[in-house]
Amino acid sequence: MASRRIIIIFLCAVPAALLAFTVSKIGWRSADADACIDAARSNSWDTAIEPCTRAIDSRKLSDKLHALALEIRGVAYLNRHDTDRAIADLDASIALRPTAESFSNRGTAYLRQRHYDYALGDFDRALQMEPNYASAIRNRGATYLARGGAGFHKDDYANAIKDFERAIGLDPSDASAHAQLGLALALTDDSDGAIRALGEAIRLDSNNASAYVNRALAYADKGDPESAMQDVETAITLDPNQANAYNLRAKLFLAKDEIDHMMDDLEEAIRLDPAFAAAYTNRGFGFQLQGDFDKALSDYNKAIALQPDYWLAYLHRGDLEHLRSGGGRGDCLEAARLNPKQDGTATLSYKGRTFFCGSN
Repeated sequence: MASRRIIIIFLCAVPAALLAFTVSKIGWRSADADACIDAARSNSWDTAIEPCTRAIDSRKLSDKLHALALEIRGVAYLNRHDTDRAIADLDASIALRPTAESFSNRGTAYLRQRHYDYALGDFDRALQMEPNYASAIRNRGATYLARGGAGFHKDDYANAIKDFERAIGLDPSDASAHAQLGLALALTDDSDGAIRALGEAIRLDSNNASAYVNRALAYADKGDPESAMQDVETAITLDPNQANAYNLRAKLFLAKDEIDHMMDDLEEAIRLDPAFAAAYTNRGFGFQLQGDFDKALSDYNKAIALQPDYWLAYLHRGDLEHLRSGGGRGDCLEAARLNPKQDGTATLSYKGRTFFCGSN
């Protein structure tokens, strides 16, 4: 069977950045400025952009209020997944009045762009200003977790766990921190610890679909596919638009040799997230199992184009070429180089057949 990490997507469920605004003594106010601030206070981000823009364009705001309006609009763009505009507004806000919140919000935008080093720099700046800023600590942990998944630094998972534990110590009611701690523990092969952490996340927020997905992953790793399937079904009921839930369920169907159901779920995952490299890799493997090598190769190529550092796509493509022609050595070595385990090897096993990459 394919490596157990074949379906992991390092989205980490990073929540919308939270703002802790102090709006007293910030100078001249207007109806638009008040509407901008009120939208942020009520988390009504869809209604924030227009009044914030009018307030910014009025050119009558004090520097503090101008910076605040830019930050609110930046977070509104961030909630729309328009990270380029979010970063532009947060850059301007920081230039006028740097705050821990503005650095943390920009760090979240960089994280979503996978600019991990920039994100870590911003979270570090936020924490220099406010050392106990729990959401910045949690989101820095999410950045380490995502960067660890890309295999850039071997200590990233350990650093992520430290940050999540510290964030929980500061705010034990933070369901997101518990959920991300659970994912980090699952990725470091501590399935029992992951299940405990994710259980706490679900206790705190029973509607957290991502927590159910991550606990399903931990159950699958522990060898409990029934509990894994139950959790992933719950996740899909809570959020039928969560692509990684379908991707995980596809893995569970693969383990049961239900290839048709696996492929149906992967089609849905790709429909929901056309840039989901892991889903293309998994669908490619499904095509490979069905004997359609051309479609398999197309999906592996697509996965690599979407995420050039995704080691499993290279491993699967190398395996396919090995089956077709005895080749695939270059992809095999690239997979071993990129493998997050950083031990210089990569192995793919399915039904007693093993494809090994490495120097040994």
